[in-house]
Amino acid sequence: MVSGLISGRRAGLSYKASTNIGLTLMVRGGFSIILAKMGVIAELDSILIPFTALYVLLLSIAEPLMAKEAKNIYKGLSQMYKWTKECNKKNIEVYENESMNSLS
Repeated sequence: MVSGLISGRRAGLSYKASTNIGLTLMVRGGFSIILAKMGVIAELDSILIPFTALYVLLLSIAEPLMAKEAKNIYKGLSQMYKWTKECNKKNIEVYENESMNSLS
């Protein structure tokens, strides 16, 4: 969640949008299973697989619930950290490609 919040703020998004991004990215734990399997193959520790499976299961359950309650989570974080409602959105210009114009 923290990485989504930081990335959103660095992109100039509001705290609210950044919080939503962070909550949406929480369930991306499938890669953890791959890393845990590689650790077991390298004989690091055999507890990695069950721990990772539990981690992914818990996040798979928690993520939809937290995304549903994103507004309330944002309100709580906003009160805790005294976030302002200002947004420093960057102006991004989109240029049409010449080849795209020739297709139409």
